[in-house]
Amino acid sequence: MKTLLASLLALAPLVASAQTVVTTSGPVQGVTSGGVTKFLGIPYAEPPLGALRWARPVPKSFSPVTIDATLPKAACTQALNTLTANDCRDNGSQTSGNLVGSEDCLTLSLWRPAVDAATPRPVMVWIHGGAHVTGCAKDGLTEGSDLALQGTATGGDGQIVVALQYRLGPMGFFALPELRSEDPNGSVGNYGMLDQIEGLRWVKNNVAAFGGDPNNVTIFGESAGGFSTYILLASPLTPGLFNRAVTESGNYGQALALEPGVGAPSGTFGPTSTAYGRGTALANNAAVGCSDPATRVACLRGKTSADVFAAWQSASGGGGGVLGAPATPALDGYVLREQAGQMLKEGAAGGRPLLVGANADEMTLFTLNTSIPDAATYENLVRSQFGTVAGNILLGVYPAAAFPSPLAAYRRLTGDVLFVCPSFGAGKILRDAGSEAHVYHFAYPPSAFLGAFHGSELFYLFGTTARLSSIGVTPDAGDAALSDAVQTAWTSYARTGTPLATPAWGAFDPGPGGPAANGNVLTWQLDNVANVVANTFTPSSALRDGRCAQLEALAPTLNGDLDSFTNDRDDCPFTTNTDQADAGSVLAEPSDGIGNACQCGDTNDSGIVENGDVTALRSALAGGPALSAAGTAKCRVETQSAACDVVDLAVLRRRLASLAPGIQQACAAANPA
Repeated sequence: MKTLLASLLALAPLVASAQTVVTTSGPVQGVTSGGVTKFLGIPYAEPPLGALRWARPVPKSFSPVTIDATLPKAACTQALNTLTANDCRDNGSQTSGNLVGSEDCLTLSLWRPAVDAATPRPVMVWIHGGAHVTGCAKDGLTEGSDLALQGTATGGDGQIVVALQYRLGPMGFFALPELRSEDPNGSVGNYGMLDQIEGLRWVKNNVAAFGGDPNNVTIFGESAGGFSTYILLASPLTPGLFNRAVTESGNYGQALALEPGVGAPSGTFGPTSTAYGRGTALANNAAVGCSDPATRVACLRGKTSADVFAAWQSASGGGGGVLGAPATPALDGYVLREQAGQMLKEGAAGGRPLLVGANADEMTLFTLNTSIPDAATYENLVRSQFGTVAGNILLGVYPAAAFPSPLAAYRRLTGDVLFVCPSFGAGKILRDAGSEAHVYHFAYPPSAFLGAFHGSELFYLFGTTARLSSIGVTPDAGDAALSDAVQTAWTSYARTGTPLATPAWGAFDPGPGGPAANGNVLTWQLDNVANVVANTFTPSSALRDGRCAQLEALAPTLNGDLDSFTNDRDDCPFTTNTDQADAGSVLAEPSDGIGNACQCGDTNDSGIVENGDVTALRSALAGGPALSAAGTAKCRVETQSAACDVVDLAVLRRRLASLAPGIQQACAAANPA
């Protein structure tokens, strides 16, 4: 009897109750309040410490010891002065100097209605924003209780809401060649993305135990979480992990090349820098002093997180405004082969649908301290940020005189280019690739001063409108009605793939081969007089004064000045989208045969098309001899192999086919066969 009793006691933690669930990590104990059972801070991976710092996440091993999931756990390490760090700080013990959180942070939180449902509930997995440098799975703005309960008041079952934490800043997005050689798949610089993927695997394997449907999972993210969502939708590592996606105020073309590129000195944190350049700048910084390539990885792993963050911020010039120094996923050839937008054009979504949109006043939050006193200052700022050729084109669409002030013009231009117009473009990309898309434009301004600012829809999506008081807004019945409408749309989409709204929210359909401006968009709005939701469903060409349609028409010219691997701009007045050589110096590059946005093979913008360039181009197109040394280096950027393979050549053929006819003729005339 004693032996039997001991056995039963040993097994007791594994017995499920209303608040205890057995998972692959072990039994987890949650807490119920307000009709919701919460499981906070469940570990899905081993702590990424020691040798696991800058390594792919290791799944959490099972332990029979019950995990206390009644209180939040540490956020992932982030700078104290970033936008959401205070929300993510639980107590003083999680703050060290200028940092919040801990490296031991690979956890997720889960909310479900306390009442069991007869059938499995749909699952919504939240990926927080914050420029990949700040945020957590437990901040007040995106707490999941209210969203989990949406629909239960009218007899529905509600849904399971999960929020993932992932490594941030230099802990999540850091790259050196030595780290790449450690990984069996050659992945580097995407540890935060691999965390998200591991978290989705955990959800797939465990959510049924919480009453969720593992075959009905929707991922949704905002800002950097929206960027992550595009990457997850495009990555070859995610089929089977989720069924549909939502991207809010994200961008699908900002990943970094690994190798040093053209347009910025190696090792800088400018918009055209590379992943290895950033990693080298951090390692060389005096705050860590790990400059020897033979020992720098071990040296860096021996430093405290405070040391690493100090080096990171110092190497980046100490800034990034309200979000701190930048962190960006990498084109590592494993998580991402090309920019997510390009991969989605090629059908990487595999038929999975997308709900996507942005807000009307995205940039107000980021330009609170920006001063643009006159039109000349505005014009110089645009040219400096976008390049002379692209800048002049954009200024033609967004002249200062067309807006109340130069600052208003700058906010509209950057908001459209970075967020709003790409959301329409994403709808077209998915639709053309065989997936269904629903596109929205969140236009309701809860604050007259900030407008419909970046992230403002989150107050309504998560039912946390009471927090509008933090920006001086007292929510009323209208805010509650808008919140209910947004939640209904998102949760119905998660349940069936069709978002329910008034008016009816049809799929984005610009017609066969039609421009994105022909697609219909649901604009979220509120009648403040009657306090009722007053949405409209209109063509995207009717929004933003038609400027997104103008940008779409100018896209070939704008993209022709942008290298799709490094985001380098060369200010050449041609309308192509082939790649420049990304190896070597901008002033002294050997021929690589991959094509330059100015001359079809001229790698130094000299205006002279070398015969070697054209010969190499023809060889690449024919699948013939290997490229030159610089071309071989370029191939390593794409596939980490010493020579171009069939996939590389297919990419080259597609890009070279986009050469404008005039440039093709000029090359042929200058280089007769």
